[in-house]
Amino acid sequence: MIGRRSSALWPVAITLAASLGCSHDLGVAAGVPAAARLEIAVGHLDSEAIPMAATCGAPGLPECPLQAWMKASAGTAMAARDATRLERVFVHIAAIAPPSYAKWDEIARDGAAAAKKSDIEGCRRACKACHDEHRARYRAERRDAHLP
Repeated sequence: MIGRRSSALWPVAITLAASLGCSHDLGVAAGVPAAARLEIAVGHLDSEAIPMAATCGAPGLPECPLQAWMKASAGTAMAARDATRLERVFVHIAAIAPPSYAKWDEIARDGAAAAKKSDIEGCRRACKACHDEHRARYRAERRDAHLP
């Protein structure tokens, strides 16, 4: 258990892990805090407490499919303030809406309508609305899903 009671043992555990050559093994799962990795290494956490390692999108890993596509398509179109490309991007985003993600296609269609009017700020609002509504859930459920 990570907490006050074990804090006095940290220097001992670190020294022990280092002397046993375990420093490499402390990287058990990407995204696990160093304190948790240390307790995993010395056997204080059960395997159910370890979060699943990311397969994409984290530092040192490849970009996730939607992340890579968004950077290459939406990101470059937005940076260039290219309303014509942004409209195509939003139309595509609407078309790849995952099942049960309410408002995904509606928000994307709003973005396409804004792009059609060359309303770049309206496009930004659509991006933000979609990210606010769906980003956390998408990352949790579909982060490594291939795009249709």
